[in-house]
Amino acid sequence: MSAEPGADRRAASLLAAIAEPAVLVGGEGRIAAWNDAAAARLGLGPAAVGRRPEEALRPWWSSVRRISLAGDIDGALLVCSLGPAGIGPDDLALQREDTVGRIAGGITHDLSNPLGAIVGLAGMLADEPGVPDDLRSLAGGLEDSAQRTLAIVKGLLEYARRRPLRVEAVSVGPIVRGVMDLLRHATTNMTTRVSVSDELPEVEADASLLRQALMALALNALEAQGVAWGPGAPEVHGRLLISGSARDDAGGRRVRLAIEDGAPTVSEPERAALFAGGAARSGRDLAVARAIVARFGGRISLEPVAAGNRIVVDLPVVGAVLAAPDPEPAPSPAETPAAAESAVPERPLVLVCDDEPLVRGLMVRYMERAGLRAVEAHGGREAVEILGRQRVAMVIADHRMPDLSGVELYEAAVTIDPALAARFILTSGDAGTGDVIAFAERTGVPVLSKPFDQARLVALVRSALGG
Repeated sequence: MSAEPGADRRAASLLAAIAEPAVLVGGEGRIAAWNDAAAARLGLGPAAVGRRPEEALRPWWSSVRRISLAGDIDGALLVCSLGPAGIGPDDLALQREDTVGRIAGGITHDLSNPLGAIVGLAGMLADEPGVPDDLRSLAGGLEDSAQRTLAIVKGLLEYARRRPLRVEAVSVGPIVRGVMDLLRHATTNMTTRVSVSDELPEVEADASLLRQALMALALNALEAQGVAWGPGAPEVHGRLLISGSARDDAGGRRVRLAIEDGAPTVSEPERAALFAGGAARSGRDLAVARAIVARFGGRISLEPVAAGNRIVVDLPVVGAVLAAPDPEPAPSPAETPAAAESAVPERPLVLVCDDEPLVRGLMVRYMERAGLRAVEAHGGREAVEILGRQRVAMVIADHRMPDLSGVELYEAAVTIDPALAARFILTSGDAGTGDVIAFAERTGVPVLSKPFDQARLVALVRSALGG
């Protein structure tokens, strides 16, 4: 049982004997103690001590039964009847939010393909010789807008997806900017600034979990300033400033992120319980963020600033910044187009497999511009049929397709022609999922995240083909 110091032992015994979540309210009408069921199923923590029960138990208030206590036990007993399955209103809301998150993950994945194609086609049009200046300018603007939209979509997909924990060296700069992109709609009228350099040392963490922690902290800062969500929500003025720096002192080398808001300053007593899970400033969000940061050896604190608050996240640095890959060697003067043409009587044939017509057409155009031939397949089964009747030099395949996945196509392709094991490229709108990562580690097959860079794609193809 959890309780404030000096709680009556008879009250403690009574609480422990009740299977349902139960809370003891003292004579002053404030929470004094609760049982383990209340801690586990209602999430009550140290911050609940001294709070009014109608505030601490608001999500479950409709299910509360009040029992008056006789004798020398001062106060009353509140029992939350959540039913045999332990389902309360808050559980239903969380389940709905989880479902919405899963649906959003699927929708954003489907959006990434056409958006990636728009980016590629607009960029190709902007670079096309002979295009009128006004059309070139429009194409450039379309490419920029589609890139921004795609960044938001991919950020939402990264946040919504579920995958196994993967602790590695990560850069905090892209994660912070991704969080701010997702919150752009809520900060239109706010003063916002991100000063987090990509040159900061990397930290050891799971990128997805770290993103979740920073999102929780940013949401907390916005909601503390009055931001609401959904259609018709009022516009709120305030500030959200995120800065990053590297520190090296007695506490060790670390990256420090500071998230500053313009909310009413949190008092000293409130700061002590802020991250315990029950404080007024969205305690659950802050408790989750603290648990994630602590998991990677970091810590969170809050400090007052002029007309606001600053949440500080310290994460220990491990290892050095990863070295940049060696530049590709310059082509030998002897490797002229004429020499290549005479050495290879027929241009290599590349099989392009993607169920999205725009993406497929874009890749075919890339291959043709690179002096290669291309044959299209709209799905994995059609690709297998093509491989069975003609020899191809290279396969580029999307990961998610309605019939065969890119991984399944790889297995079929190397069965037909073992040489394709070293001449296969997998593309994906979500290249960070566990199955894609495991496949790449197992096979050494390069994985390109959509929208892929044309030069990078062509370089990988030429490297695999030995030219």
